Amino acid sequence: MDKCNICKKKIVEGTNIKCLSCKMYYHIRCIAYQNDTPNSFTDPWYCHICITNALPFNNILLDDDFHSILAEIFNAHIPMPLEELQSKIFNPFEISENENSPLYDIDPDTHCFAQELSQFHDCSYYTEDMFNTTVGDIDNTDKTPLSLIHANIRSIPQNLTEFTAFLDTLSSKFHIIAMSETWLHKDNADLYNIMDYAKESTERVNKRGGGVAMFISSKLKYSKREDLTSQSSTLESVFIEIDKLQFNAEKNVVIGCIYRPPGTSIERFIEELTDKLETVKRENKLCYLLGDYNINLLNYETHQSTANFVDTMFTYGYIPYINKPTRVGERTATLIDNIFTNNTVGNDTTSGIFYTEITDHFPIFHVTNTRVCTENDQFRTRRYFSAKNVANFTNNLNELNWSEILSPTDPEASFSNFHRVYLEKFEQNFPEKNPQRSNTKINMNG
Repeated sequence: MDKCNICKKKIVEGTNIKCLSCKMYYHIRCIAYQNDTPNSFTDPWYCHICITNALPFNNILLDDDFHSILAEIFNAHIPMPLEELQSKIFNPFEISENENSPLYDIDPDTHCFAQELSQFHDCSYYTEDMFNTTVGDIDNTDKTPLSLIHANIRSIPQNLTEFTAFLDTLSSKFHIIAMSETWLHKDNADLYNIMDYAKESTERVNKRGGGVAMFISSKLKYSKREDLTSQSSTLESVFIEIDKLQFNAEKNVVIGCIYRPPGTSIERFIEELTDKLETVKRENKLCYLLGDYNINLLNYETHQSTANFVDTMFTYGYIPYINKPTRVGERTATLIDNIFTNNTVGNDTTSGIFYTEITDHFPIFHVTNTRVCTENDQFRTRRYFSAKNVANFTNNLNELNWSEILSPTDPEASFSNFHRVYLEKFEQNFPEKNPQRSNTKINMNG
């Protein structure tokens, strides 16, 4: 006796139909919910299973979902070898400056950022095992950690399960998990969450794609910064603020997830982002910005808009922790995902890029620790350009007899003499010193 391939109950004549492909029988009532009911029992009919095997997209009802799936297929890629990626580095202070140059030692950018960027140059690629070995379980250390990760997820509905499975392989749970290109909308945003994390997000309205989300560990108390959170055609963002006491920091910590849609105005993006940077600056708070900026920092020397973006971040005291490609194809490698911060004190940090292919963007991460300052702590040296020091420097230069220093016939000798004397007076008036410190304060090293 033939049975229905769905309910497995026997077939009664006149209540069933046979699939032309697999030759299996189905009750009419069992296939009705699949919208597979034929117009006539005599018409050729194929069951839902056979159609799915032949046409994998047949169950997609919405055009947006269909386009999203196609986008994933068209963006399939073979990554560039890791060895080649390691050689592609964003390093703005070595691209245009020669360490052998006579003026290298007095370059203001070098003195302002060189020591902060020493930690930035340690950025590298990590596998799960490398991360577990290098970073370990930060929650079980004697320090107070702040750990952040960002991924361009290219559809939370499609990739969240795989991404959380990847996170479960790591030895530490990140405090902040930021995602861009969530592809959520108001009707499904509440359906996608991560256990033991709260979620803040912004979604596009009446337009597919985009969107940002931030998952915050349940261990943290935070407030959403509605004034910084935005959804525009050039900048999508969500911001939170964490009280300084939770990390034994001197200032509250503002954390934002940023997404700039590709092809939109970089200049307009900079304007909108500058408004947020100004707010954080006025409030005198620490800040971390994680996101996909769709601005390739490797083009800093050749693309004016990219240079404007980087210079704006430097102007507000933000440095990037990621300096190697984050989106990689067979022939291309771009640095468009990053973590920027104005917290440039200390170097007790680990930053890197996870070499994994969940999407065509590599996840990026940063782990920093806080601790009480001790007598043995090392501080970065600084030059103090006070009004008094500048005035003394100017007077020293005015008192020199330049006619004796400069040779009238040999330009190279003249420049060497000038540089020697100038640097001597510079060192005399602006010596490197350790900043004054207080043993009672707690610094957040980031």
